[in-house]
Amino acid sequence: MWRWMLVVASVLAAACSATLVAVAVNVATGGAAPWFPAVEHEPLWWAVAGTALVAVAGLAVTWTQHIVNRPLAVVPAEQRPESWIVERPLEVDRIVAALHRRGNRTVGVTTALQGAGGFGKTTVAKLVRSDPRVLRRFADRVYWVTVGRDARRGILTDKINDLIRSIAPDRQVAFTDAQQAGQHLAALLRAGPPRLIVLDDVWFPEQLEAFPLVGRSARLITTRNVSLVQGAAIPVRVDQLSLDQARAVLTADLPGLPPHIVGGLLDETSRWPLLLRLLNRILVNQARLHTDLSSAAQQLLDRLRRDGMSHVDDLTGAAGRQLDVNDPQQRQQAVAATIDASIGLLRPAERLRLAELSVFAEDESIPLTMVAGLWQATGKLDVVESRALCARLEDLSLVTLTPTANGGAIGMHDVIREVLRRELGADRLRALHRLLLSAASGTAQEGASVIEWWTLPDLDRYLQDHLIEHLQAADRGADAAAVASDIRWVTARLEQSGPIAPLSDLALLPGGTAVHLRHVFGQTAHLLAPTQPPHSRIDILYGRLEHDTVWGAPIKALNQERKPPALLNGWPLPDLPEPALRRTVTGHTAPIRAIAISPASDWFVTAGADRTVRVWNAATGAERMTLTGHTDRVTAVAIAADGTWFVSAGADRSIRAWDATTGALRGRFTGHTARVNAVAVAPDGTWIASGGEDRSVRIWDVASGRQRMKLTGHSGAVTSVAVDPHGTFLATSSDDRSVRIWGISTGREQARLVVSTDWARSVAVAPSGTWVVVAGWSLRIWNFVTGEQRTDLASQVNDLLNAVAVAPDGKWLATGGDDRNTRIWDAATGEQQAALRGHIDPVNAVTIAPDGTWMATASSDWSVRIWDGPAHLGRGRAVPAGDRSAWFSDVAWSPDGQWLATGSTNSSVQLWAATTGEQRKPPACRTGRINAVAIAPDGTWLASAGWSVRIWDVARNEQRTEMLGHVGRVFSVAVSPDGSWLATGGDDRTVRVWDAATGAERRTIAGHRGRINSVAISPDGTWLATAGSDRTVRLWDAATGAERRTIAGHRGRINSVAISPDGTWLATAGSDRTVRLWDAVTGAELRAFGGHTDRVNSVAISTDGTRLATAGSDRTVRIWIAETGSAYAMTRLEQAAHTCRWNPVDGSLAVAGAGGLYRFLLRT
Repeated sequence: MWRWMLVVASVLAAACSATLVAVAVNVATGGAAPWFPAVEHEPLWWAVAGTALVAVAGLAVTWTQHIVNRPLAVVPAEQRPESWIVERPLEVDRIVAALHRRGNRTVGVTTALQGAGGFGKTTVAKLVRSDPRVLRRFADRVYWVTVGRDARRGILTDKINDLIRSIAPDRQVAFTDAQQAGQHLAALLRAGPPRLIVLDDVWFPEQLEAFPLVGRSARLITTRNVSLVQGAAIPVRVDQLSLDQARAVLTADLPGLPPHIVGGLLDETSRWPLLLRLLNRILVNQARLHTDLSSAAQQLLDRLRRDGMSHVDDLTGAAGRQLDVNDPQQRQQAVAATIDASIGLLRPAERLRLAELSVFAEDESIPLTMVAGLWQATGKLDVVESRALCARLEDLSLVTLTPTANGGAIGMHDVIREVLRRELGADRLRALHRLLLSAASGTAQEGASVIEWWTLPDLDRYLQDHLIEHLQAADRGADAAAVASDIRWVTARLEQSGPIAPLSDLALLPGGTAVHLRHVFGQTAHLLAPTQPPHSRIDILYGRLEHDTVWGAPIKALNQERKPPALLNGWPLPDLPEPALRRTVTGHTAPIRAIAISPASDWFVTAGADRTVRVWNAATGAERMTLTGHTDRVTAVAIAADGTWFVSAGADRSIRAWDATTGALRGRFTGHTARVNAVAVAPDGTWIASGGEDRSVRIWDVASGRQRMKLTGHSGAVTSVAVDPHGTFLATSSDDRSVRIWGISTGREQARLVVSTDWARSVAVAPSGTWVVVAGWSLRIWNFVTGEQRTDLASQVNDLLNAVAVAPDGKWLATGGDDRNTRIWDAATGEQQAALRGHIDPVNAVTIAPDGTWMATASSDWSVRIWDGPAHLGRGRAVPAGDRSAWFSDVAWSPDGQWLATGSTNSSVQLWAATTGEQRKPPACRTGRINAVAIAPDGTWLASAGWSVRIWDVARNEQRTEMLGHVGRVFSVAVSPDGSWLATGGDDRTVRVWDAATGAERRTIAGHRGRINSVAISPDGTWLATAGSDRTVRLWDAATGAERRTIAGHRGRINSVAISPDGTWLATAGSDRTVRLWDAVTGAELRAFGGHTDRVNSVAISTDGTRLATAGSDRTVRIWIAETGSAYAMTRLEQAAHTCRWNPVDGSLAVAGAGGLYRFLLRT
């Protein structure tokens, strides 16, 4: 309103200024101005001043008009209301008021009729989208997503990806899982300013859950599913138009019509917006033909009364019953009758062409080129004739036309589409699908062998996305399966539409093979985001799938035909995912401490050190809600047996009860005097048990919130609490090395197990209630009734176990621990059945679904992983010889390129055969973590660096000498070209030069102001370069130790330095995510490479000096052209890459990282 007031004020000011100028001019030319005596004295000055005022006022008018129009300018044309749309102030005002409420909120636009369409929900959403009040609040941060009934799985993920790119165009994302995409979207919304997400045409709960409501964002949804806007959402019902609104839509662009006819048409349509618009376009077209409009309108009314659901009294002719929009059958017949009236304006052939459009997918924009191809096959129409017919259909509001770069596209309302499909029937639709495919492929041979669709040039995006659906609808299921599962089609779809596209295609196929391929591809899909250079995405795809039993052989054949450059696997990858892994769920921003699964296995809840409790959809992994309130990290969660509420506990000493549906806080329990570590809910839901750092166990009454009793006896912190299935006792574990059984009715200790191996971290009760399992530094099964310890697995536990859970049938156990593994155990025999790897930090919590088919683990790596149950554990992957899937810190090649050496966290130096990747001999003696290795020029010895520097005899596999002198850890070692000396750098900020033969220290070089991370020696051995945490590279004279030059330019720690083969330049890699080249003589920066998204840990220069390889914590390995800095190839790993080294003979690349040891072949 204030904007329009500005316009009015500006116009009035301009008018007044113009009047003043006119008066002044009149006086200056001899006239009089009795009303303005001041002007008569100085008319010239008043004229000049008035002219200036007119100019200023004109600028003010222009400026205020810009202010008025500016908000609407940010609304895309397709999201603005059409010119014929009438205002709906009641609904719009309610929605706008709801959107202005504080906090994040969902407003749902729906109808009172389940499943009804055409009532104007999208129209109201457009009115809201363009409302000045909404534009003032959200500005250009309003995002429109058309969902649609078919948006499931991959299509839904694609829409989330598009939304993410709209919000953050600089982020190259291509998630393949809706849950992962939703989590990334949630992170963007949580950190950003207020945003409005408009979700048009939502059908199912999982579609709504895929677009999370977090931060200061708001959601406006339109839906036919009334249940979606019940509960937490604010519902706004959009139904029939008012009489005035309906009359305005019906009579738009028409001359006057008799009131009784208008009234009759309004009655027949029950003021349904879709029907009103169709009738309006019929009458507008009649008016263009200069017919008697009143007569035409009366005929239309008679036809509707005859063919629609209204009945006419035989005697009076008055409508006896209006359309009942509550009746789906009447709605369908009313639409059919109205469409039939519209079709009455078409010739018979045109009517057929219209019906044929229903063969295309729902809620899609169909390229006119595809329409023309179909109509050429069915009606012999050329492109010009097809365009003309589309324009005519749009004029009748039967379709919509949208300009595109490829010649335009059409759309059809799904209500109209459904009517036309029913009229065509299944047989005709099947034939149309076949004709469409024949037209698209350029062949009419329906019985021909499978068409290689991926080879067709300029295959339209619509057909790419819907080819499999059309093949299946054409009764060509075998062809659909053959195409969707062909790795060449998968490759083409990946390149054209991203990783979600192949998954969407495979999801449409029945059968075990399709399930297998979808599972295998889905495990890799998170690594298939766009790459630079683009062709490297195919390297990653083929490298990750070449082990597969179905796709392996075709991939190997395709690799032989591929043109360079290509980065191929030299060995089987060490970081292939466990087959049992279903998905990884992320969203927490700190370690996750606890997890629980609902009784129906359909959702789970997590608790994290980020002070939040989060509820997730178990099927999709989508985040349902984030609950805040705890003022410190949350350490425990438990769900009530009826699944309607759950509790959380934390370091803020409180326990909170939450409503599982709404997230509302139901109660708060306080009394603990230190952190609460564990919580459990009684089977009947009447009480809660908790245990904490204050060494107490407390029982709370749910109804009153009061403490029923306090159980004391533990002399250390209580780490875990478990309730038996009957609610008669509870088991607790403690840092005092004991597990205790307490009677609920008496609060007395009934039994005690003392664990001699220190902490008892977790306890779980068997479903039978006769035994418990205790995890810590051991795993013990204890029958507390008889006092018998059934199983003691201390000898099989090598690291601390943090969590244990018992399967619902009591036959198996799951544990998680500091070794990052999830282990499955046979409860009867104590044998380990599997060790599932994937987490990269300790596993803090394990829980098994009540149906026993899956389990979930929570980790300090901020993720939850969902795993299949034991039924799928027999499909374990083969671990490479020597276990190349360990954590490796460094790698070095032998001079002849036949073997390589690695250092790792397992405290040993290991040697590997270059050809096979097998371990050549057992590791040498363990010496503590090894950070770096280097091999002598003659290959007879190697040096390792950790807490000391050691030289090893390669042939004898034994230590020659140990060099002590550094204070702290040593991070880098390099051997001189002649093998007579070596240089090391480490924590103590010094470089030390050692005699290789004697191990004596030759000199100590100081100058860095931080840790030295990397040392390199020039090809002629006269100087060396060091890179440090002080953000500098320093060049030193090898003979004297004098500093030649200090090079600075990185904006973070420098992690690696390498010298070119000719010694004229050097390369560095840093935590500022860049790689930089420097002139070795002048120290000038030659160029900088950008592309890594996390710190760069290593840089290596090829033997000919033309290429660089880099390894980063962003889990990528990249190849660069040294001369230009352009990207040449890249690949992605599951975990961080630490070091990369070129083979001096064959040019292959070895990479050591957290996920294992890799060898890649670069085809040039």
